[in-house]
Amino acid sequence: MASKKHRVVSYHLNIGDGDCAIHLHVNADDKVQSAVLIDGGRGENGSKLIPEFMESAQFQRWKRSDGSPRVAFDAIVVTHWDDDHAKGLAKLFCNSMEAAAKDYIQKNKDKLNKLPALEADIKACKIQSPLFRYTDKADSNGRFWPLTRIYAPYWTPAASDLKNVDKEPPTEFDFVRRKDADKVNDYIAITTNVKFQGKTLERNLLSLKIPGIAGWGRRLIGLDFFTGDKVIAADKALNPLVVSKEMATSTNWSNKPAMVCVGSAGSICDPDGERKREKLVWADKDDDDSTTTIRFSSLQLIDPPGSLANKAGETKDDAKYSSRSIKGETTLNNQASVACMIFWPSSTKGNVSHYFGGDMGDVYEEAILRWSATYDSGTRRLEPIHIRAMKLSHHGRHPTSPASFERWRLADPQGNVLWCAQEQRPPHLVSCCLAGALTGLYHQTG
Repeated sequence: MASKKHRVVSYHLNIGDGDCAIHLHVNADDKVQSAVLIDGGRGENGSKLIPEFMESAQFQRWKRSDGSPRVAFDAIVVTHWDDDHAKGLAKLFCNSMEAAAKDYIQKNKDKLNKLPALEADIKACKIQSPLFRYTDKADSNGRFWPLTRIYAPYWTPAASDLKNVDKEPPTEFDFVRRKDADKVNDYIAITTNVKFQGKTLERNLLSLKIPGIAGWGRRLIGLDFFTGDKVIAADKALNPLVVSKEMATSTNWSNKPAMVCVGSAGSICDPDGERKREKLVWADKDDDDSTTTIRFSSLQLIDPPGSLANKAGETKDDAKYSSRSIKGETTLNNQASVACMIFWPSSTKGNVSHYFGGDMGDVYEEAILRWSATYDSGTRRLEPIHIRAMKLSHHGRHPTSPASFERWRLADPQGNVLWCAQEQRPPHLVSCCLAGALTGLYHQTG
């Protein structure tokens, strides 16, 4: 039976060490309109578990709205370049393309009897991975093109909008600039080992396009990663209500969700208003703001059927857990993280269902929290946004997730807080550990 509304289905994969999530925009016909992969954990875990999950019955149930036989990624977002977020992606890309090359060579062994024939097919992008989207038909030169977009806070530390970052992209990622027809485009090229006639060759089997000038840094803010289109300019996004109103009046998002970038490379929406917002006081602030208290009876574990964690719908014991106020510094690499909110069109409120911000630190996450709040002109206080779900930044570890964590209020008593486990690194706020579960699943509608 068809769904009555568009929705977003988010899978937060428990890959052990690092972060990884798959977000699907599912249309009113229950078909996937867009799929976005965010981060890939560290090394082997991500490169193994992501394809395993995509081959599972839980994921295979989804079909593309355009009739494509598989759900491949429209976009890939690297929140930042720490190994536990990016290394798994590099390994995933290489493994996937190596497997695709092996399969292609085996299926076409009669045709590919000499190396020049293989080189021609590599150049024509005929070796394709099921992870990525490609053009349906070859161009006038007989070449196919990858359609999957890739985004990151920066591509080289020297070009970063947030200065003094020092983390480089994985060595498997080559930043290349080339002229396609009459236009110069930027790509991330992935060098892959290809085994052919007893020899191992290094070849570029995959080039992911960096979209125009909006593929990295502060230019990402206001962009919808589902579509690759700009919802609103950063300086026009004064608060979430303005963003939801903009969507409500647009034919592109009038009844659809958007995965809006709200922070990247040390900048957030409405950067000019940041200094003014810093001076405003929270409505619930008292004299003793040294602890954060969270009532776990209001939180819910969301796990797939048969997982080893608690079944969906079960709640924690009605008990209070306190944590010291999260203050301190984090690395600039973490602070550069890309942060997103799932927005829905509305003319009356900032309609947000999910927040996730990589390893963003307390400084910028507090700034995003203040940006998302509403200002009560009567009391001259900030009222926090009501949000339905969030992934704790930096795996819930100190010093990320702001001291005002409790102000990320959940819109309903069955709200969900998601934390992706990290081996040997206990979280500062043990909020919702997905221990033993493959994934945390969250359905969202407007």
